[in-house]
Amino acid sequence: MTTKFKDYINSVADGIIALSRQLDNEIETWRDVVARVPDSANKGVSAGFISKPNATSGIEIVADIQAPPTEQIARFRIWAIETVKDSDDNERFNNIQLTYLLDYGKARRLVEQADSLTRENLATLAHDHVEQLTSIVISNQTGLDVAAEQLLGKRYDIQSDKLSNLSEDFCDELELAMSTVLERLKQTATSVNLAQ
Repeated sequence: MTTKFKDYINSVADGIIALSRQLDNEIETWRDVVARVPDSANKGVSAGFISKPNATSGIEIVADIQAPPTEQIARFRIWAIETVKDSDDNERFNNIQLTYLLDYGKARRLVEQADSLTRENLATLAHDHVEQLTSIVISNQTGLDVAAEQLLGKRYDIQSDKLSNLSEDFCDELELAMSTVLERLKQTATSVNLAQ
């Protein structure tokens, strides 16, 4: 990945975290989930911010650390996923999913300190770990036209083995796709805030 592309990834992570602030009424922490569902499988495994199950915006946001005690692998996720219906009633998806690997010991410490984990901590973590980015998934109006049996929109799914060898042109294409999707997500979030 080029320095320019890494910087852009950092700005996208910041943008998704900013969306979680903008939709704060629809966001909860994993600590809130465990308080509501004490026998949750995520107890002691996850820390960070996620969309509430009853979120009305249509945007699901995840900015969290997953460090299961049964595994020695920890993941850090910054995702924003929107589901909408188009004029032909086809379900369409707009999403950006950034997934990073984290040092397991560090991740466990962060999960154990979940009460003090902030969005700012997560933004810093993303910037500090851009080299450990393992996956970028982008969906730009993707879906399926059932009647025509045709895929709609454009989807990218780039895994770690490909991330280190991205051409400058492909990085530019990914930046444009992420910019388009992030702008669409921001517009939806603004509409939701205006309606409240």
